[in-house]
Amino acid sequence: VRELRPDVVIADLSMPGQSGIEAARQILEFDETAAIVLLTMHADATYASAALEAGVLGYVLKSAGPDELLGAVDHALHRRDRPVGLLHVFDGDEVTDAPGVF
Repeated sequence: VRELRPDVVIADLSMPGQSGIEAARQILEFDETAAIVLLTMHADATYASAALEAGVLGYVLKSAGPDELLGAVDHALHRRDRPVGLLHVFDGDEVTDAPGVF
């Protein structure tokens, strides 16, 4: 990520070695404007809340369709230069604006 400087980072929440949340924290330490979207099977609000606290701009469930993932990427691209206030959870049925805990 440091070398490539992608417009958006899409990471899995559960990765070998470290979580997507920890990876997001490390990325945001060296680039606070990084746009990060987590893709996950975890619908638990605890994970979504931790992602928000880490600075993630989108949290997409793996059960969601491609339109939801594209919507999260678009949201992250347009929000990365502004402070995070809401986490958008894309679950395939609806988009939820979650202020930390929902």
